[in-house]
Amino acid sequence: MKYRLADFGRIFSTRDRGAEMRRDALDRLSGAPVDSLTIDLDDVLSVSYSFVDEYIGELAQMSGGRTPSFANVSPLAARTISRSLSNRGLEVPPEVAAQVPGRARAGRGRQASARTEPA
Repeated sequence: MKYRLADFGRIFSTRDRGAEMRRDALDRLSGAPVDSLTIDLDDVLSVSYSFVDEYIGELAQMSGGRTPSFANVSPLAARTISRSLSNRGLEVPPEVAAQVPGRARAGRGRQASARTEPA
């Protein structure tokens, strides 16, 4: 199921708004698994960390770590989504990780340091 955020606005902030959007997405899923949901961020100008963490982070946490898919994610939104999921110790979907500058791949938790140890 595709969930187009721009149908609800172009700028998303606050935990209250995130909780509202999470409830709406869950209602629309009608018991289907969270990973059957695709959140489309086309035409979305901005998403705050508070919004993303309450909507996407909490949705994934409530679903046992299962995350929705994402479409049309800007690098800035991808960084915010990645940070929320990583801070919760959850998997960052590959389509999000690919948009985060400097992040080579999706992974569990925080990104590993790029530093190398002396031989």
